[in-house]
Amino acid sequence: MRPGCIDYRVAEKMGFSESVARVGFEPCKKVLGVRRVRMYGRSADGLGVSSGALLVVLERVSYAGEIPLVYGIKYFREDLLPGICDLLRRDFRSARELVRAHYGLELYRARSVFEMEPADPEIPRCLGTPAGVGLLRVEALDVFGDGTPAEWGISYFRGDAIRVLVETRGVKGVED
Repeated sequence: MRPGCIDYRVAEKMGFSESVARVGFEPCKKVLGVRRVRMYGRSADGLGVSSGALLVVLERVSYAGEIPLVYGIKYFREDLLPGICDLLRRDFRSARELVRAHYGLELYRARSVFEMEPADPEIPRCLGTPAGVGLLRVEALDVFGDGTPAEWGISYFRGDAIRVLVETRGVKGVED
């Protein structure tokens, strides 16, 4: 691992907060906005809803202690999570913790897609990094236990401060 880099583990049931806490940092989130939007195209397809469906969008920056690491936008199906818009405005826990606490449901990571992509110039400003610092774009889909899509989002991870590890299960001989 590079000095000063935080290992972020991607796992079926582990989100950002759990991963950051696991390596000894206090996870923190700064909400930049919560609103309802109509979704079209890829975003609607990602959540398995019809084009034009009303979804709740959460925009925030996630921290490990004082270090801003991730800028993200997440979309939630309010038809499956009634009242999620108001909850996201007042409850700053991770989405997994919030859904577990308020709905008694578990979210599971179904898919993560990693790619390098030039980011909007506003994203480095939100993360406190100079323009040109590498950002890793991660598109992720979380589902309920029955496979129903519940949350879809895009996050930008600071390449200078985080190392992403993808954990697998059920593979003999695989170790950290």
